[in-house]
Amino acid sequence: MKTVRFLHTSDWQLGARFGWIAGDKGALLRAERLAAVERIGEMAGRHEVDFVIVCGDLFDAHTIDNEVVTRSLEMLGRFPVPVFAIPGNHDFAGAPESVYKRRRFADRCPDNFHVLDAALPLALDGLPVTLLPCPLIRRHTVEDPTRWLRSDAAGSEAGQIRIALAHGSVLDFDSESSGVAPNLIDAAVAEEASLDYLALGDWHGARQISEKVWYSGTPEPDRFKDNQSGHVLLVEIDRPHAMPRIQVEPSSGCSWIRHDAALYSEEDVTALERWFADLPSPQKTLVRLECRGVLGMKAKLRLDWLLETQAELLLHLRKRGTEVLLRPTDEELTALGSHGLTGRVADSLKVLANREGEEGKVAGLSLQLLFQMMQG
Repeated sequence: MKTVRFLHTSDWQLGARFGWIAGDKGALLRAERLAAVERIGEMAGRHEVDFVIVCGDLFDAHTIDNEVVTRSLEMLGRFPVPVFAIPGNHDFAGAPESVYKRRRFADRCPDNFHVLDAALPLALDGLPVTLLPCPLIRRHTVEDPTRWLRSDAAGSEAGQIRIALAHGSVLDFDSESSGVAPNLIDAAVAEEASLDYLALGDWHGARQISEKVWYSGTPEPDRFKDNQSGHVLLVEIDRPHAMPRIQVEPSSGCSWIRHDAALYSEEDVTALERWFADLPSPQKTLVRLECRGVLGMKAKLRLDWLLETQAELLLHLRKRGTEVLLRPTDEELTALGSHGLTGRVADSLKVLANREGEEGKVAGLSLQLLFQMMQG
């Protein structure tokens, strides 16, 4: 029997707006999600797979713009193999305005792209494979979308490799949710329904649940989480009941990086400068920077200049965490002058800067501005 090889992917969420990044940079981030589709198509050819499965949320919303629909379908039409997708909670199929019922979608849909929006087995032509789709008709359902796989309706011919596609949470990933979480999936269905592989979408990182149950995650990261996002799974199955072989393949174009910086000296600022300088592709990098510490005025000016220029250079810089406090060194205070009006102002601001709250913060900024003016 021929070994079956396919790509498992999900959560493309094409058309996501990323409204928190304005202007050209936001447009670049949106374009990178479409570029990820091209990379998946190239990967399918490079690995000579038999088909590609997309386990929900191909689009970010069922009301997505026609431009996104047209461009996405054109890219899918260039894939060298068939692509099979199920609707997820973002692009669920049951709404009258569903993207999959739109005339533009019907007119532009290529022959190699198939939306599996009904819970019915599909035997693939020329392959010993039956796909068992578990599409979401509504955004949320309290019934396990894989429940039908335990019924006689999910049967297949003997000698078929059984691959199910589903979208939902095997675990309740939202720790703040209460009551019954929607779209929950019982992973035991893989054994109970004699599946050879259960391909999951919804969780945005590559994640193994069991030997036969995997999340692929989103191919292009969309948040600052260390969750193995930005990958596609290459899956090989030799025969029915054989254990699948999984290879996690990188697919992302942008890097989302979290970095902590403890800043208590000029040497610490220098180390942060080196860290930024070592980023290989700043124009395609988003950084969430957690800063804490206390710096003198000269070091604080260097830090402010560094963060200002990096915010311009990077695709996005998000500053989080405790604010770096300003504490002038004795040498810096001496440089402001101990006599005359400047000295008296500096002495007053130094006292105020040691206070808690907004008054201390304003005094610290004023002291730094005074130091900057005296430096020329």
